[in-house]
Amino acid sequence: MSILKTLGLSIVISGVASLASAATFYSDLASFQAATTTTVESFEDPYALQPSFTFADFTISETNGAVNQIGAGTPPFSSTGVVSGTGNALYEDNGASLLNFNGFSSAFTAFGLWMTSTVATTVTVSGSAASTFDLVANTPQFFGVTDIGGLSSVIFSASGSPSLVIVDDVYTGTVSAIPLPAGGILLLAGLGGLAALRRRKKS
Repeated sequence: MSILKTLGLSIVISGVASLASAATFYSDLASFQAATTTTVESFEDPYALQPSFTFADFTISETNGAVNQIGAGTPPFSSTGVVSGTGNALYEDNGASLLNFNGFSSAFTAFGLWMTSTVATTVTVSGSAASTFDLVANTPQFFGVTDIGGLSSVIFSASGSPSLVIVDDVYTGTVSAIPLPAGGILLLAGLGGLAALRRRKKS
């Protein structure tokens, strides 16, 4: 194999490796929306309490808790954490409660939501993405993630004292445009260099 072919192969491998999936996290809704195309679920249905709910694009459930119940819709009581409209979804964080988002209707590459807790807590994210973020008591915080490799589930676990954990405006969709990664730019530069070398060799 010639040096040129070897060089070309190594550049191609570098470019492909750089396209591997990697999660990007957001704490700002505007930045998340600028990078994605999404629809939003704001829980405006009549209020109900049950172990899980299936919406148009996802299923939400509580597992691992002492009592696994999700409330969703417009609550008959005053509730913090409503970001838009009048509804939200909430659960009582007890035991080792996990808030699960799965059953996605398509191959999402973008997911986001607003989350509130009645006590200050650290939230651990697992499933298709791994991260942590902090919640200040009774203060909605945006969390978003994108991953071109795809998201099949996003799971939240709140630490600390038992509390109510509330979510609103769940965004699901896709990354709007995938910028050319550094490895891709290197690939193009390498291929251009190979073409120049071939032209010089012929002349």
